[in-house]
Amino acid sequence: MPAGESSASQSRSAFVLDRAFFERIEKDPRATWWAIGIVALAGAGRGMTPGFEAGWVPLVTHGIAGLLIWLFCAGLVWNVAHRLFGYEEGLVELTRVLGFSAVPLIGLWLNSIEFFGESLAFTIGLHLLAFAGLVLATRGALSTSLLRSLGICAVALSIAVLLLFVLGLFLVGSPASLEVAGMPVESVSGQLDFLPGEA
Repeated sequence: MPAGESSASQSRSAFVLDRAFFERIEKDPRATWWAIGIVALAGAGRGMTPGFEAGWVPLVTHGIAGLLIWLFCAGLVWNVAHRLFGYEEGLVELTRVLGFSAVPLIGLWLNSIEFFGESLAFTIGLHLLAFAGLVLATRGALSTSLLRSLGICAVALSIAVLLLFVLGLFLVGSPASLEVAGMPVESVSGQLDFLPGEA
């Protein structure tokens, strides 16, 4: 944590997307543990349900998933910045800074309240704010322009979506996955008989 700055002040600076704050975080190794805590807390918020009906298990699993996604995204952004744009900043510093961009997603804990849990606009808004934080965090970590950091994040996001799409095709398209889903391969094949070239 930067000297002279409280945890509440840090969270507020990250939530309002303060560029100077992200630049300070890059140079402070002590902030790594704060980044881990923020990402885990934000990830756990994805498992929150109205009235806390699902219990603690989704919070733990989503928290762990959040940490893994954070590391994956940081590695992806770093590779795009390093290989495509020629930046030399360290992976550890970039990962730490990007962790703080997840602060807006802590608001997902409000999903425990029925009003917020049923609001798609609320969830989308938090994720858009987090993406804006990701862009500014990248800008601060790489000391680059806003337009270039937006380009880096857009390329990284596109690659992530493409990888997920390919993974989805591999999992959903395999016969084993169809059988697990309760859809016999024969019945699926029969539904495709109408396609051109199928007799």
